[in-house]
Amino acid sequence: MTKDVTGCSCKAFADARNRRFVREDAKGFWLADLEQGSSGMAGYQRTYGPAIAFCPFCGTKLVTAPRD
Repeated sequence: MTKDVTGCSCKAFADARNRRFVREDAKGFWLADLEQGSSGMAGYQRTYGPAIAFCPFCGTKLVTAPRD
């Protein structure tokens, strides 16, 4: 069984997804905004900005997986 490719196939987009700077949900793709947590080194809190329809790296229209 092959996995459906969603988003963009460029390496930069794949790297951004792996590092969680791009998030996908049922509504589409979102860019992450990382903010340092209030306790300093305790980690980061991710908030998500507006939805994106095109790859921010190469400009290709993003493909979403079909939903049931």
